[in-house]
Amino acid sequence: MKKEYLTHTQMDQYYSEVIRGMAISRYAPNKILALSRGGLDFGLKLSHYFDTAIVPITWQLRDHGERDHNRLREELKEAAKYGDSVLVVDDKIDSGATMTEIMDVTDKYEDSVNIDFACAIYNLGSGCDVTWSGRDINRIDEDQWFVFPWENWWK
Repeated sequence: MKKEYLTHTQMDQYYSEVIRGMAISRYAPNKILALSRGGLDFGLKLSHYFDTAIVPITWQLRDHGERDHNRLREELKEAAKYGDSVLVVDDKIDSGATMTEIMDVTDKYEDSVNIDFACAIYNLGSGCDVTWSGRDINRIDEDQWFVFPWENWWK
């Protein structure tokens, strides 16, 4: 398996690609739900860019497997009350397992909330549909692993 060590500059370029796509679509979220841990950097930067709220949502399949269903539902209910546009962000969609679980929850709110999804790196073979991505890969063609800059900043 090939390992690719990403830099903050590369990640910012992926984020910029997402923002470019949003600008073309004339999209701006009212609220950003950033999946912890990987989506926090992306979510924080988008929050500053759009001058809107960021809400960290704990959703991990690894690292103790925490999933904050209640927080996600509460944020979506609140967004429905105000007619908000919600953006869910993560660093990458690889197998699609995390985002599939998130989408299972958000699907129940599709009629009352505009929910979009963005990631920095998107595996085309994941089976998940995202609205925006900064870099598309296909793990079927190339088996690779990404090491994000926040995972080894001390080295």
